[in-house]
Amino acid sequence: MGIDEIEAAANRLLFGVGGLSVPATVTPRGGAPIPTRIIIDRDATITDDYGIVLESRCEVGVLSEEVGRVDRGTLIDTGKPDDRWTLLEPIGDDGFEQRWTASRY
Repeated sequence: MGIDEIEAAANRLLFGVGGLSVPATVTPRGGAPIPTRIIIDRDATITDDYGIVLESRCEVGVLSEEVGRVDRGTLIDTGKPDDRWTLLEPIGDDGFEQRWTASRY
């Protein structure tokens, strides 16, 4: 088993039931809703070299093999009241998981 297969399997575990993920619906701009699981950190803190908090933001991770490529404006809905998000800026993409900053919708 190569490193790509190992990483893909690890991501499936992370996003699976019992992992760190929550159920959500991902709706790409102009696309159909996709029921899936996401990883969401509603209060991710960004610090400087001295540990001073510069920013607090929401970060969302989606599994590429489940939702395909997403872009700015994709809607994320966890089904909870007042828990809908719009993807803003990409912050990471390893080919398996895409991570984005998000704001409330």
